[in-house]
Amino acid sequence: MGVGVLLALSGLYRLIAYSVSVRRREIGIRMAVSAEKTDVLGMVMRQGIVLAGTGTLIGLTLAIGAGRLLVAAFPATDNSVGTYLIVIPAVFAITMIAALVPASRAAKVDPAVVLRQG
Repeated sequence: MGVGVLLALSGLYRLIAYSVSVRRREIGIRMAVSAEKTDVLGMVMRQGIVLAGTGTLIGLTLAIGAGRLLVAAFPATDNSVGTYLIVIPAVFAITMIAALVPASRAAKVDPAVVLRQG
């Protein structure tokens, strides 16, 4: 994979992990009103899937259009289907890991402690 792809995946991981960690108080409130760990994890994972799917569709559309322009300008540019077949699953895997790690950490915390920290 290229350096650009690795940087994009790293940024995606940081964005998802940050957005889940910011919602720690909300997760604590949900658990205080009897939400199960699996409910909280499912909610975060669904939001991660929606985010990754939306971003993938927009990115794929733009990449196909920009790829044609790049190949026209720089004939040595790689715009093969194989690239897309590697990047798309990698984006989904990184998104799921990025959502699962902080969400599981937040789901393990005592809701009373999270609410007191405010």
